[in-house]
Amino acid sequence: MKKGIAFFLFVITFSITMFADSIVEYKVLSCDTLSLIARKFDVYMETILDYNNIDDPNMIYEGQILKIPSEDGVFYTVKEGDTIGYIANMFFTTISLLLGANNLVPSSTIYAGQELFIPEEIMYILEYSSANSAFKWPLCGVISSKYGWRIHPVTGEKSFHEGLDIAAPEGSPVFSSKNGIVTFAGENGGYGFMVEVRHSNGFYTRYGHLSHIDVTVGQMVNAGSILGRVGETGVATGPHLHFEIRCNGNSATLNPLEKLPSRAVLVYSEKYSGSMNAGGE
Repeated sequence: MKKGIAFFLFVITFSITMFADSIVEYKVLSCDTLSLIARKFDVYMETILDYNNIDDPNMIYEGQILKIPSEDGVFYTVKEGDTIGYIANMFFTTISLLLGANNLVPSSTIYAGQELFIPEEIMYILEYSSANSAFKWPLCGVISSKYGWRIHPVTGEKSFHEGLDIAAPEGSPVFSSKNGIVTFAGENGGYGFMVEVRHSNGFYTRYGHLSHIDVTVGQMVNAGSILGRVGETGVATGPHLHFEIRCNGNSATLNPLEKLPSRAVLVYSEKYSGSMNAGGE
């Protein structure tokens, strides 16, 4: 999903004027796999999974009706109080590109329930990265629980929190923090729906409490590839992402804030910052 150069932005600003304007309905055959269907329609697997809101990528079945958009990307349903700028931040893109992709102009009014399409080409072009950080932010949100010892919000007992909790509204997109290969995609105890990605140099990242998953085991992903959506599956007190960075062959955890770009808090939106309560493993 990485195409963030100035010339490319200029081109897609003018070339993307309509979102996926045709949806094909496809009935799953007994011999089908998700990858076969994706190749048949020349779209990414994550496009199919996300548009059909499939919680578990391993659970497609014969006779299931899938809706296949005509181009790669994801849809977002506008919620009460959303603004174009707020949604653009959510997908790490620009307002102008988001408007152009949906045939809107700056004076356009969006409304709750409206569906916006975010093409693959414009997602995660604002990386919030730095030269000395190998990982990128997986979500634009509010840090609700840091790495280290804490009083667990569910059990009330002192425990070591092995990741970083980033609170955001349910359905917010979660992106891969680094290039790698998906090693797990499914339900994993207190993590709920979780994705694990193996990276170079013995690093792994985990993304927990997702509402649904957009990737499959063995899939190669880039930094900025969409992995799923924020949820509160597993042991959680509210919608958030539990993000871990692991090393030494997946046996030890690191403090994500020491590996991510130097943005102590990614403020998602003031309307959520005082009301999100996140917990989990």
